[in-house]
Amino acid sequence: MIEEKGKKLAITRNFRSRPTILSEVNAVFEPVMQGESDDEANYVALEPADGAAPDPRAVELLLPPTSYDCATQNAAQSAAQEAAAIANHIALQKEVNPSFSYSAVAILMRTGTKVAQLQDALSARGIPFISFMNSAFTSRVEIESLVTILSAIANPQHTVATIGTLRSPWFSISDDDIFAHKLAGRSFVYTDAHSAEDLVCAALRELSKWHALSKQAEPSTLIEELLAAFPIDIIYGLKSEGVLRVQNIQTLIELVRRLEQGGVVSLSAIVDRISDMRRLVQSTELEARDDSREAVQLLTLHKAKGLEFKCVYLYNYTEKIRASGEWLLRKSLDNEPHQLGISGSNNFRTRNWDSVDAANKSAESAELQRLLYVGMTRAKDKLILPLGWSRSGKQASIPIALKARYRLDEQGRVGVTDTDAVATISTELARSEFNPLASRHLGEDGDPATYVEKHRTWHANLADRVNTLGVVVSQIDDEEAEVDWSRVRARKIGTYVHAVLEQSAKGISIADAEKLASRGISMNTNEELEAKTIIEQVLQSPLFTVELPAARRIITELPIVEDHDSYVATKFVDLVFETQSGEWILVDYKTDDIPVDAVSDRKEYHRKQLEQYGQMFARIMGKPPKESRVYFLRPNRMVNL
Repeated sequence: MIEEKGKKLAITRNFRSRPTILSEVNAVFEPVMQGESDDEANYVALEPADGAAPDPRAVELLLPPTSYDCATQNAAQSAAQEAAAIANHIALQKEVNPSFSYSAVAILMRTGTKVAQLQDALSARGIPFISFMNSAFTSRVEIESLVTILSAIANPQHTVATIGTLRSPWFSISDDDIFAHKLAGRSFVYTDAHSAEDLVCAALRELSKWHALSKQAEPSTLIEELLAAFPIDIIYGLKSEGVLRVQNIQTLIELVRRLEQGGVVSLSAIVDRISDMRRLVQSTELEARDDSREAVQLLTLHKAKGLEFKCVYLYNYTEKIRASGEWLLRKSLDNEPHQLGISGSNNFRTRNWDSVDAANKSAESAELQRLLYVGMTRAKDKLILPLGWSRSGKQASIPIALKARYRLDEQGRVGVTDTDAVATISTELARSEFNPLASRHLGEDGDPATYVEKHRTWHANLADRVNTLGVVVSQIDDEEAEVDWSRVRARKIGTYVHAVLEQSAKGISIADAEKLASRGISMNTNEELEAKTIIEQVLQSPLFTVELPAARRIITELPIVEDHDSYVATKFVDLVFETQSGEWILVDYKTDDIPVDAVSDRKEYHRKQLEQYGQMFARIMGKPPKESRVYFLRPNRMVNL
């Protein structure tokens, strides 16, 4: 239409932001938005409204203190430090100006992967907030799965929830097995007698135990015990958006703890409250425009489009472009055909791979620039940009669009020379001891400090476990990283093999064990073949053909928890069995892809871990294990320490 008779009209007048903010926005984006590709806009400078008053502190860079060393911080730690700086900055504004309203503040971020650190920082300083981060939170499959099993545990008569739990990754029982259970005339009320030795009856007996536990433990503690007993975080962690899925599960636990602190203590009441959340509108534009709530608002940059706020913080903004997977689709902007690029094994690539890959990365880079532009132009009176907290390699990292404007000096510090921004060095305020996620339980002396510390330790241990689920990133240079898919593949195979061997050691048939494991892990044909080859070798070993059939007792994935004065240590032993003579044997599986001649060195590498397992086992059982073994599954070698 424009080509025929229309006219393109560029809207340049901005009635929202102060002139200082617009000046910085123009200075940031004019050099980088040149319209050099189909995906990139040609930047048009913004002009302030007539009579708009400038403010020399309208744009503020929130920088780390001189003692801060980003090279020693991982992504989660740097996010926590940045979040603490933002929370401190907000608290100082409130302290200096009592009329300062929390509702005037919005904290915008690209994704919600580090929102937990931000929520913790705000809570620790008593700053009220409302999150619009995940309007479909309770509709996420991992949350629905957890709510379903909690519903089943809370009410034995809720057969719909019970059957849903049986079919979910918690038990991964097939529809055929469930149908066969029904045809046999058996009920799905797990408090009834279920003596048959099949998967469904075994699962119902397990649910009955959890129902009994729910009468004694708080709901949050019950969930923690469920996650310790079932590898549900591993199952969801290996799916797409794996780390986010596991963080969602952690967020639900935090929500349950807050409900407990508010007086909602029964499991059925907790389930009802979470279910009610599904009917609440959490992130409409109307809600985000509501200034009547005295609370800081947390939103993604996408959800902030079209909105405005007096004070805007950009949190944990990165411009990392996702590494290319095994296939890419480049959608045509014209009427040309879309292009599909494929990169397979043995260095196979379609001829158009490089061009499709480059085009997609260019499009994603342009989209990230637009998101940054959206975030900066949401601010009316004040824009705060935390910079220098995260790193690329060993150096501080600044988003590409901001790098030309706010340069790093030789010490890696951000400079504001020749800009309209002012720099504020964050103060190192100690974190408050307030912990909104700690258990309500008190010790015998009434002091909650012990339980607060235990929860923190548990949370840290779970965070470490989550971190192991993330794809491994190998650094190429300061600006680009790629996924080490070989290690992702090895982790999937290892998880599958562990799951099958765990069930096989319990006497479950190999077919049922593989069916159970495959429900939670997606593998291609080659990965399945490699995993089954490893499993076949192990099942033919003397361990499975001689020792386990003769064992008195067999325990798999044994959780060993040691409660020290200052921390709680939790370990999981892959296999423990008791011989006919009453001696215990510990076996730890390793799926490291190593040659046979490297087994001796790797044995020494794992010695300390097995010794710790043995010591903790001895404290629990009253006697040390007779043997501690490492079973290297790929070379099919088991060694005794």
